[in-house]
Parts: sequence; C-alpha cells; structure tokens
Amino acid sequence: VKGRVTTIFTSRGCPYPCTYCASSNVQGKQIRRRTAENVVQELTQLVSHYRINGFYICDDLVTGDPDWIMEFCRSLASSGLGLIWACQSRVDTLDGEMLREMKKSGCVQIDFGVESGSDKTLRTMKKSTTVQAARQTFAMTKKVGVRSCATFIVGFQGETEQDMEDTFRF
Repeated sequence: VKGRVTTIFTSRGCPYPCTYCASSNVQGKQIRRRTAENVVQELTQLVSHYRINGFYICDDLVTGDPDWIMEFCRSLASSGLGLIWACQSRVDTLDGEMLREMKKSGCVQIDFGVESGSDKTLRTMKKSTTVQAARQTFAMTKKVGVRSCATFIVGFQGETEQDMEDTFRF
C-alpha cells in the first residue's frame, strides 16, 4: 500500500499456541474486537483529517471471525471512502467468499505467516496448518486477484537441512 497510509488495529489477542510467537502471552488468547462501524468511523476521520488513501491492519488475526470481516468489508465498501488496504492473515482462516468481499472493499494484499514448507516443522511450531493449506490459500488468493506475501522462519529449533530445503522449494 503506497501513498498516504497508516496502520490500524481492529482487534487484540490470538487463540493459537504457535511456539515462536508471544502474541497470545502478551495480548491474551481471547480476541477482543472493535466493531466494524467503529473502525470505519476511525478511517473516515483519518481520511478527513490526514487525507489517507490506504491503511494496513496490524492485527494478528483479522480474518479469524468470518462474520466480522464480512461486515467490515461491506461497511467499508459502502462508506465511499475508496481506500486501499492490506492485512496479515493465517492460511486457514479464509475462504473464497471472504476474499471476494475483501477485494471489493479495497484489499490489495494479504501477508501470510506461512513459516515453513515442512509439515514436520509446522507441527513442531504448533502452527495448526499445513503446506497444502498454504498452497490452496495462495491459489485462491491469486484467483480472486489479491496479492499475497508469505513470511518464513528458517532455522527453527529441531529443523533439519531437509526441512529447510523443503521451505526453499516451497
């Protein structure tokens, strides 16, 4: 997202036990979410006062509640603000309908914490996802026309050279 952009938070907390992440310890396992209306009101003020044209949602799990993200996207689309935006997500919390609504509301990129191309390493990390889930989500994201980005952790405790090679190939 380029131009006059800002970052926002729409929620705090993460219920996942990923061993490499402190988020659930720092912010709690329970997700506390602002209302979609409240977030759109904040964005309206940011457009009015600072002339932003885009934003990045910094939440750990913005797509964790399908009803909320759908309501947010529809509210944002109907607001007429015309903003572009990006966010972070897990590969196992999206579906095609959600992606289409996100795109309609201005979402241009989703950054996924894939972490590894090795299912063994993902299990060690307690990531609760698979390499196949990542492949499917990236294919679905591409089909909808939203850019995707993956982040990885290389050299995780217990990871073998083969596991790292699997990640590089992935």
